[in-house]
Amino acid sequence: MSTTVSEGGRGKFQEASEGAHPARAFRVLDLGTQPGSDLYPNPKKKIVIFWELSDETVEVDGEPKPQIVSEWFTASLHEKSKLRPFLESWRGKPFTAEEAKGFDVAKLLGAPCLLNIIHNDDGRARIAGVMRLPKGMTAAEPFNPPVQYSIEDGESEVFKSLSERMQDIIRQAEEWRGSAAPESAQGDPVSSDDIPF
Repeated sequence: MSTTVSEGGRGKFQEASEGAHPARAFRVLDLGTQPGSDLYPNPKKKIVIFWELSDETVEVDGEPKPQIVSEWFTASLHEKSKLRPFLESWRGKPFTAEEAKGFDVAKLLGAPCLLNIIHNDDGRARIAGVMRLPKGMTAAEPFNPPVQYSIEDGESEVFKSLSERMQDIIRQAEEWRGSAAPESAQGDPVSSDDIPF
């Protein structure tokens, strides 16, 4: 199934280095409606996007693999959301009113970009910005297979392939417990060859 957005403890881990990195999105997960926090008590529908960096590797089981970074978003294309300006910067173009009615985030899979990584005070890498790749710059071909998960898919093979930590996060969703119906927007984005998705 596709996921559509609309207006309506870690172990030892090597953080990505600070700076601009060519990257490709390879995993988009619908986390469902997640519980609120002390700062933001209202439950919100969330997604997480993962990228592999083209210019930085880490050693996993003796093999070099692309460094991976991720970012969580509330699944909303409202003008004041975090996701909408992020995607518009990545596209290099704002959403039209029609596009904002519904955008299938699976279209992000394989899309290249330039990510700006900074470190928080605790040394953890976070994505400070994104943009289309500048002319003449390329991102490496994908190393990881594209993965898209929608909360409506339940305990699918994709779900079973996720880490236990990610499975536990998804299981917290209201949709998982059956206390809320999944929200999805209708409509397809207007496609254009001059934008990456």
